[in-house]
Amino acid sequence: MTSTIVCVFPDCTNPAAMDASGHPDEGGLCSGHAKQKRRKRDLRPLRRRRHPKATLAEAALQYADASPEQADRAWHRLRMAARRYVLTEKRKGRPPAHAK
Repeated sequence: MTSTIVCVFPDCTNPAAMDASGHPDEGGLCSGHAKQKRRKRDLRPLRRRRHPKATLAEAALQYADASPEQADRAWHRLRMAARRYVLTEKRKGRPPAHAK
């Protein structure tokens, strides 16, 4: 049984980048953290990509729960999430869910 070597960055579970001989490359970092290092940036946790529909649903719930002080920011996030969802569905050649 072979074990996968994971990134040495704290709490990162991505597999470490390997060189041609199969040994950890870039000091044991995954490709995302290695890219940050090559660009001479501070190493930070990687953002997780989410499906636009999940982002839209989360933004809608946050808008519904927003206090009056947070309403403008929550509305902006909801609008941007809706826009991204519609553009993604159009790019895939599918109508958005509400247009079916």
